[in-house]
Amino acid sequence: TIESCTGKQWYQRRVRGSTHMCKCFLLLVLTLLPIVGALDYPFWPKQFKWSSAGNVPGYDCVAIIETADPHTWDDNRFCWEKGTKSPGFRWSSAGAIRGMKCTKILETADPHTWDDNYLCVPNDSPYNFQWSSAG
Repeated sequence: TIESCTGKQWYQRRVRGSTHMCKCFLLLVLTLLPIVGALDYPFWPKQFKWSSAGNVPGYDCVAIIETADPHTWDDNRFCWEKGTKSPGFRWSSAGAIRGMKCTKILETADPHTWDDNYLCVPNDSPYNFQWSSAG
């Protein structure tokens, strides 16, 4: 399923037998900083997409993977439109990345080590993230 983000929240819903997993992937508050070239970056939310089915045609993506989670998180992508400046996103499932501005992605409802995951951007990035698993 590929979903276009039209508001401040992205939801991914997975159905596994009788188990329903609903993860609010990103509640983002993006603030463009007064830096040179900020307008070359993808515009929020129009030029971003979330995919739970791999890469999206016409978009570059970062994989959102938690290897310790037994559910199929290996095909999830956070994407931005090709032709825009790469936001430099990096995902870590093993703690914050040194030298980057990182936002902890904590999913308290999931017991599969979602306590050490981070979405990171370069320190000079115009994006400032906030996360909430509560919506």
